[in-house]
Amino acid sequence: MNVDPGRTLRIAAYFIFLIGLVLYSGLKNPLITLAKCLDNPEKYDGSIIVIGNETIVTAVADSFFVIDYLHRRIPIRGRMSPDAVGQFVVIKARFTAPDRIEALEYRVAEGRRAKIFLSILPTLAAAWLFFKRYRFSFKTFLFVERKCPT
Repeated sequence: MNVDPGRTLRIAAYFIFLIGLVLYSGLKNPLITLAKCLDNPEKYDGSIIVIGNETIVTAVADSFFVIDYLHRRIPIRGRMSPDAVGQFVVIKARFTAPDRIEALEYRVAEGRRAKIFLSILPTLAAAWLFFKRYRFSFKTFLFVERKCPT
């Protein structure tokens, strides 16, 4: 089985294009996270951030609530439903130096763990069907169809 000589060049070109897109997006629109804001408050003063990386509400009071963000307890000014305690949330907030965070919007992500688990099942089924029909050939570095035993 002959391998197309331009195949390697096309694959390399696709990877270089993807790397270029990643670098461009990182330079033109850098992601501002809560961790960056807390590490360098003066630089990110007044920034609008989205907090959603495994964020769990741990306590709710009248004018503020507390979240557990990457194993740190962080108070946030704003109102939240008491039913959100123990739930995953995504929060859009304004950061003000040195450590004031004011919630602008929030969304409770109900059933997040179950959704993640259920989304894995179709992927595993597709992989099982693929590898049932194809195998990887180390001679050609391609997936080839399995031979029928008949």
